[in-house]
Amino acid sequence: MGPGPLVLVHGAFHGAWCWNEVIVEPAALGRQAVAVDLPGHGLRASRPAALLRRPFDPGAFAAEFSPSAHVDIARAAAELTDAVRRVGRGAPVTPAAHSFGGPVVTRVAQENPGLVARVVHVSR
Repeated sequence: MGPGPLVLVHGAFHGAWCWNEVIVEPAALGRQAVAVDLPGHGLRASRPAALLRRPFDPGAFAAEFSPSAHVDIARAAAELTDAVRRVGRGAPVTPAAHSFGGPVVTRVAQENPGLVARVVHVSR
């Protein structure tokens, strides 16, 4: 199956949950696999305040800045690098990424070649 643990990285506006049906397969083969939430996504996501106000005001919702506007590839790559270090315990891992996760794992691999054995880009 390839070297090191798998680190599964979701796309934009998703979370680690999107790998729920995939993560059991490598585990069944005895391979460590971890799905992570990128900053501003999944369990780390923030919701617009106007979304929860009642009565709902579409104008306020439309005018509010996205709570994930601060998330960019650099920040996501920095945090993913930390996760890769923890999961691999310093040894190389194999990140598999979908959509927005692709450029993030590519950046991690470019900046930290010793932490990444190979990169898998998932497309459908």
